Amino acid sequence: MKQNHNKKIPVALIETLPNGIGAENAEFIPQRFADSTHDLWRLKSTQGNYFLKVCSNTESPFWQIMQQLFGVVLRDDIGNFNALYGHISSLTSLKIPELIQSQSSRQHGSYILTPEVDGLVPDNSKISVGMVEQLAQHLSSLHQDRQDNWGSIHQRIFNSGHWKKRLRDTLEKSAHKWGGDKTTDNAYLNAALDACEQLNVNEFVPMMPDLRWDQFLITKNSSELILLDLDAFVLAPRELDFVLLEYLLDQQQFEYFIEVYSRHHTIPELKYARPAYRLLLFYMEVLGEQDIDKWMNAAHRF
Repeated sequence: MKQNHNKKIPVALIETLPNGIGAENAEFIPQRFADSTHDLWRLKSTQGNYFLKVCSNTESPFWQIMQQLFGVVLRDDIGNFNALYGHISSLTSLKIPELIQSQSSRQHGSYILTPEVDGLVPDNSKISVGMVEQLAQHLSSLHQDRQDNWGSIHQRIFNSGHWKKRLRDTLEKSAHKWGGDKTTDNAYLNAALDACEQLNVNEFVPMMPDLRWDQFLITKNSSELILLDLDAFVLAPRELDFVLLEYLLDQQQFEYFIEVYSRHHTIPELKYARPAYRLLLFYMEVLGEQDIDKWMNAAHRF
């Protein structure tokens, strides 16, 4: 995808920025992925640097499914990020950048303004035990916040009785919309739909369906994790986190994770969650995998 490296911030948006934070020295930062959600600028000032994220793409499979299943419309939800950042900050021990301002606008673009944070993007091939332990403590803390209803963090409009039906509908519609490009075999869909009927979900916790190591930074000296991207937080079944973790962590890392996590919680059963949630995450393209056989037959970590 060819990118415009001189892309400008909309003038109407600039006028809404806080006093003292201007766009005179804005530096456009090219997107890392073709389906990236935001346009990103670094705003330079004498008080420090800031990152301006302007929502530009919610048509990816990920955000379409986020809306269909969880009722999340990112361009609108950004206006509620003050409450989101406050809530997640109250639950986790990880550092989270200060949210200076967020606004939802269909006219000039929904955006998020935060300070630039000093740190390094984790190397997937060099994930330390300490980083895994911090992740385990982070998710353990989030999983203490258990709710009867689910959906977006600020608007929990669905009850537990809605989960199986909405999940089933989402899987069927996703298979119809995207499945033909990836497989001509309905076996995975049929197994997922059968598994849906066996799910028993009564509690929902804050989670990120797009959990990846590049959603974090690590501090240069202390190797502490900093959670950068809170855009996709929803209330969802705890098992969905564990299905995703089986892709994110190797076997040894997973065992380190369990050692920390199990001090606070029991480990959920994934017998029926795996077929349904793996297919859901595949259609969401959370890690970009396009080979459905490889994805659905990935190793079970426990």
